[in-house]
Amino acid sequence: MTRRAEAVAVRDRLATRLPLEYNDEAWNTLVDYVMVIDEAQHMLCFKDGL
Repeated sequence: MTRRAEAVAVRDRLATRLPLEYNDEAWNTLVDYVMVIDEAQHMLCFKDGL
């Protein structure tokens, strides 16, 4: 599945049902990696580069 197809799938899912709990598919589509700075600080890097 391409990134565009994944994004469209997540968009369609959110349009029909809000995620009320953790979802691996949505998380993996949006997040590239998490950097742990220290015990209290974490930085998320999203797949769009932000």
